[in-house]
Amino acid sequence: MCSSADSSRKRLLEWLAPPAIANVLESIERKEGTAQWIFHDSTYKEWLNTHPLPQEPRMWNNMPPWVLWVHGNPGCGKTVLASSVVGKTIDDGEQGPGTVCYFFFKYNDPKYSTIEAAYRSILAQILHQNRHDVDLLDKFMLSGSDDLTPSASGQQTATPKELADLVRLCTNSLGQITLILDAIDESDEPDMVARWLKDLADTTPVKLVCFSRPSVNDLQALVPPTRQVKFDRSHIKADIKIFLLDSLQDLVDEGKLTQSVGNIDTLADILVYGADGMFLWAKLMVKYLNSPALTPTSRLRTIHSVRFPEGLDAMYDRIALLISQLHAAERDLARRVLVWLHYADS
Repeated sequence: MCSSADSSRKRLLEWLAPPAIANVLESIERKEGTAQWIFHDSTYKEWLNTHPLPQEPRMWNNMPPWVLWVHGNPGCGKTVLASSVVGKTIDDGEQGPGTVCYFFFKYNDPKYSTIEAAYRSILAQILHQNRHDVDLLDKFMLSGSDDLTPSASGQQTATPKELADLVRLCTNSLGQITLILDAIDESDEPDMVARWLKDLADTTPVKLVCFSRPSVNDLQALVPPTRQVKFDRSHIKADIKIFLLDSLQDLVDEGKLTQSVGNIDTLADILVYGADGMFLWAKLMVKYLNSPALTPTSRLRTIHSVRFPEGLDAMYDRIALLISQLHAAERDLARRVLVWLHYADS
């Protein structure tokens, strides 16, 4: 039988209406041993040992030192690295006692592309992690719903202003909160997100690490170079090499690639060169090599055909050529899937 507190939390979750963010985290594939380099980075270590000391608004011209910005080009593995930081922060208790929240923005998806969606997710995580904190539950209830009045605004779900006010109330009352945000450049308004983070970090004990492409202007302007971590090509290549070695070995074990184990390293080096620091290219190549339309010989021929850094266009051309060589029914199925994906995205 549900307790009164359980019932209240259930009503509050309905009021918050958060997106299913845990499913996003669980869907991110990461090979063991990859995405570890950041934990040895000196800038990351300095950020890790910095504790929030919030001031009055506008006391900091730039982001305060407890904000870290990790940036890299498209396809280099930022989301995988962000998931690694989330996992280590939660599992190993890097930050000591405190609440850890995360959010992964996703372009052109209303459930994951707005500040409002981030608010909803962060508050739901705060509520879950502090579910035995009676004082915090009271704060939620005062901001949220009771049996007669859904909220101060009279709506069944929280308004953006109610969400923003509650985030500030919770972060000021709980003590240190670590917030990990990925793909800020994929939000509807990246610069607005950056300004919100500046205000939050200035005035509440929120310790923040955010991931994005370098193109977010306000992050470039607000985060000092001493609190920026740029994806290092050598680290990316090392991670890609681990990923490719494991994937090629799987192909050998499954009989899809006839190659002695001693030469797997050479094949991986060829593909690392072709990837040129782009994790997405490596993942697409592995999916291509796993195609049942290929023979072991054609897979090996494909690997040896990579003689220079290709880029995604060449990889997409290779995939399109493979589809064109399928039987008519399979080509039609591929066409239907691509049309469906196009309209689903638009």
